[in-house]
Amino acid sequence: LAGYTSNQTWKSSTASVADGAWHHCAAVFAETGVQLYVDGAPSGSAAGNWRPPLWAGPYYIGAFTGGYAFPGSVDCIYLWGNYAATAGDIADVFANDPHKPV
Repeated sequence: LAGYTSNQTWKSSTASVADGAWHHCAAVFAETGVQLYVDGAPSGSAAGNWRPPLWAGPYYIGAFTGGYAFPGSVDCIYLWGNYAATAGDIADVFANDPHKPV
């Protein structure tokens, strides 16, 4: 899980998801910073203006224009408009995700 600011500053998750198992990944972008989550738990953060740019698109999930494509599956995309989800919001989505393996 990674994201970048408009000045190409990258932040990657501290958790590895390269184990072949299902994982819940989330990123909360705000004007004060970005918080990454893996399986409902915080997994990296960075200060700065990480609010997504307000352009017409396209936005990429699982890829970016440099040619990288995530080699797995992406399902159930949640978007909160004008609201930076809290750690509790992310934990709740993870705990109640109907696609999570039992």
